[in-house]
Amino acid sequence: MAGRLRQGLADAGAELVHDSDANHVFMVMENKDIEELEKDYELDRWEKISDDTTKIRLVCGWSTKNEDIDGFLHAVDVLMKR
Repeated sequence: MAGRLRQGLADAGAELVHDSDANHVFMVMENKDIEELEKDYELDRWEKISDDTTKIRLVCGWSTKNEDIDGFLHAVDVLMKR
C-alpha cells in the first residue's frame, strides 16, 4: 500500500523525501495544506522545514484500504492544483 501511496503522490508532484520500501512515506508540504488535510486525515508532523513547510510522515497499516489511499491522493491532488 505504501508503494501505491508513494507513486500516487509522486504522480501528483508532491515533494517526497527519504525514499523507502517500508510502510512509511515522508513528504514536505505547506503548513496550510497540512492543516486542510488534518480535517479528514491523521498526519504525523515529523520535522519543521521552514516557517511555511513541514515534513510529514504517512503510515500505511495492515488495515489501510485502496479507498483510503484513493481518497487521500484525491485530497492532495486538489490542494496541489490550487
